[in-house]
Amino acid sequence: MGVINQLPYEAIVSIQTSASGGSWSPNLLQTPLAPGSSHSFRTGTGQLRIMATDTRGSTYLHETTLNSGGVIWEILPEHETAVQINPWAGATPVTITNSLTRPITRIRCSPSNRSAWGENWISQPLLPGQTTTFRVTPDTYDIRLEDGAGTYTRMRVAIPAEGYAWSVTQQHRDASG
Repeated sequence: MGVINQLPYEAIVSIQTSASGGSWSPNLLQTPLAPGSSHSFRTGTGQLRIMATDTRGSTYLHETTLNSGGVIWEILPEHETAVQINPWAGATPVTITNSLTRPITRIRCSPSNRSAWGENWISQPLLPGQTTTFRVTPDTYDIRLEDGAGTYTRMRVAIPAEGYAWSVTQQHRDASG
């Protein structure tokens, strides 16, 4: 399977696959895929959904049937689609920067009026110094991060349409975690 980034300005930061309606794979990219660059990876044959996410958080979907000859997908601007992996996904960016010394293994974000944290919003650990952006609809949210040694929680964060950014440091670690 081959993917070519034909976007004019944005790098692709995540490529995930799903066979026959199953769950999404971990990110198949080790480094961002710059405009004009390509990446190939091995997959089985049969029905396959492919999801690519760019640096703005825009999502591109492709469904194909793979055979022994392989498939090449050119990601074009007109392929952008709204995908709601999480029920609160929207257009408002929430940017998390890992300023810790350990990888962040989970990011959970849910509306403050919900009693459950919901699913993990990242498919692979966020390494120290890395930043990730996911998108929600403007509202008031609780955000919880985990790094294997503790938790970092912000409750009742009003996230406006302009977005929200959090550079997580050791000072933000929860007293109990």
